[in-house]
Amino acid sequence: GSVDLFLDERISQLTGLANTHSIEQLKNEDYLNKVFGIIQTRSKSFLDLGVIDQEGNHLAYVGPYYNLLKKVNYHDEKWFHEVMATGVYVSDVFLGFRKLPHFIIAVMVREKNNIWILRATIDSDIIDNIVRPAWIGKKGDAFLINRENVLQTTPRFGGKVMEPPKAPDFAAATGTAVEEIDFHGETSLYATSIIKLKKWVLVIREAPTEELTPLLQARFLAALIGLGGVVLIIIGAYFTTRAMMKELQRMDRKKAASDEVAMQSSKMAALGKMAAGIAHEINNPLAVINEKAGWMKDLLGMADVAHS
Repeated sequence: GSVDLFLDERISQLTGLANTHSIEQLKNEDYLNKVFGIIQTRSKSFLDLGVIDQEGNHLAYVGPYYNLLKKVNYHDEKWFHEVMATGVYVSDVFLGFRKLPHFIIAVMVREKNNIWILRATIDSDIIDNIVRPAWIGKKGDAFLINRENVLQTTPRFGGKVMEPPKAPDFAAATGTAVEEIDFHGETSLYATSIIKLKKWVLVIREAPTEELTPLLQARFLAALIGLGGVVLIIIGAYFTTRAMMKELQRMDRKKAASDEVAMQSSKMAALGKMAAGIAHEINNPLAVINEKAGWMKDLLGMADVAHS
């Protein structure tokens, strides 16, 4: 993660510098000093810069160890052969001629028939500062080891750089893993991850019995927020369902009232139709009777006239 990104940026910076300048330019220490000053204004990661020929001789050097390193020959040093073989090399932490823990990044340049190396020393405190935020809780620890199980950063509890850590050996780790291990009578949670650019191993230790760490607190808070969201959804669903049920009941009552009015109207219409039919049926014989009665009245009138 952050360590890989840091190393990748430093390699890119050094490679870009080596490929945009000739050896004639950089072996001029005044010019190299100006270049180093420009780099320092952007980042304080590099402690020094050196230009080294294919025989291991320092052609130019800028940094705090000028008197010690300017005349040094690196031909027999491990890192020199590594960079000559691979082109780009990041070392483990070592003492070197300055007798202080440090590590270097070196790139090889082929310029026509000439081969030379641009080398920078990296401030190891920067790597410590990248790893330190992983010290979680009161008993948490985090550190880097190499493939020989040698510390590359200073742990929080015990151990020094370039010594084995006071922890299980994770030098053979192949990826990210988390496990609970009893080491010297103390049970701890250990997480490991690989620093791909250097194949270092990041080891993080935490006490499983420790009270909630910031990470666990964050998880608890996330779970609490999630639970609160579920509760709000349930409450919202309850009141929404209740409102819908009330609305459905109101609509049912309204529909029932409408149906009752419609049925009453239908009954009235049917009753009126039936009454009209009955009246018609009664009116027909009454009309006949009325006609017959008039006819008889006419006959009786005619009879009276005849007798007179």
